[in-house]
Amino acid sequence: MLRPTRIYVDAVNAAKAVGDALHGAAHITGGGLLENPQRALADDLAVELDLSALRPPPILRAIAAQGVPHPEMLRTFNCGVGMILYVDPDAAAAVTDALTAQGEIVTPIGVVAPRGDADAPQVRIRGDVDLFDRS
Repeated sequence: MLRPTRIYVDAVNAAKAVGDALHGAAHITGGGLLENPQRALADDLAVELDLSALRPPPILRAIAAQGVPHPEMLRTFNCGVGMILYVDPDAAAAVTDALTAQGEIVTPIGVVAPRGDADAPQVRIRGDVDLFDRS
C-alpha cells in the first residue's frame, strides 16, 4: 500500500526541453487537488480541473469505500494525479509527446483561466472523479 514518493525531475526536464512551453508545475501531495494546484499560479489566475478524465488507482477506491467523504478524498489524496504541468496550449501536443517518450502517462485535466474576483477560488472543479469500484 505504501510506495515512495515519485520523483518527477525527468518529466519536468522533458517538458522544459520543449522550448518555452512549461509555465509551472504543482506536485500534488498532502492537500490533494483542492490545495496544491494553485501553488504554481499567479494570484489573478485559476485552474479549472475536469476530474471526469481521472482514473484513480484501486487503493483510492478502497479508501473511499470505507466512507471517506468525497470532498475529503479530493483534499487529502491526489486521486491519481502526481504532478500538474502548466504548459502553453499551443505546445501541449509536443509536451505530451516528450513526456510519453519518458514513459509518463499524460492526461489533460484542465485549463488555466483568469481568476476574476480576488475572493474567487483558484481551483475550480468540473466533472467528477469516479471513486467507486463499479466492476
